[in-house]
Amino acid sequence: MKFRFCFFPLLLAAILLFGACHAKTVTFRQVRGGFYNEKTGAVYIPASDCYRSTGYFEDALAGVYTSPSGNKTSFYHLEGIDGALTDGNHIVYTLDGALPAFSELTLSGAQLCLTDALTFPLVSYSADEAELLRNAVLGGAPLPYSRVNVGVANRYDLVFFADGLPLSYRLIYQEFSEELLIYEPLTENGEIPDLYPNVPAEKATVGNEELAVFRFGTQVLYDRTAKTCYPVRNLTSD
Repeated sequence: MKFRFCFFPLLLAAILLFGACHAKTVTFRQVRGGFYNEKTGAVYIPASDCYRSTGYFEDALAGVYTSPSGNKTSFYHLEGIDGALTDGNHIVYTLDGALPAFSELTLSGAQLCLTDALTFPLVSYSADEAELLRNAVLGGAPLPYSRVNVGVANRYDLVFFADGLPLSYRLIYQEFSEELLIYEPLTENGEIPDLYPNVPAEKATVGNEELAVFRFGTQVLYDRTAKTCYPVRNLTSD
């Protein structure tokens, strides 16, 4: 009788404890464009692919999504960023897409890495050097990436790290097999249009038409958020 008296209260306590822990696990379900928090009703959508989290705390679990096949994805709150979650693959999700813009981030540094291989940086940059690189991009000559048709020789990620936040911003760095040339019509006065500031340009005859040819060089940075690319110096050189 003594054994039975001790066993059942312990069993009941274990069941109640399990139920309490289970009740605290918030369930997410997938909806069109994002993930729905069944407790709060909030829908978190994937942020631009430029953004990646750099870490999270295991005890900051926001909830779990279970796919129809049984695979589980855990979502974690990002410290210092309201309305933002990350999963185990460091993909960032937000309530309304509101994350600090690239131009607004306080940078702690940057690294040039093989694509998606942040543990093996090829080149590291200080905060000041990262700031110079960012200014070069923001003040550069944007070009719709759809117009780039030169073969890619090498592809890397240039990763900028936010100071004090578990957040990074990635640009694609590409080295082309030949110089990237963009042809544009001349102005009505027969002059080179002011379309790409600071990019060398000249007149050239293509077929029977005289056009402006802009020389973007063989290296560019591509911003997936703005969908534009910018000519830069060779980042892989010493």
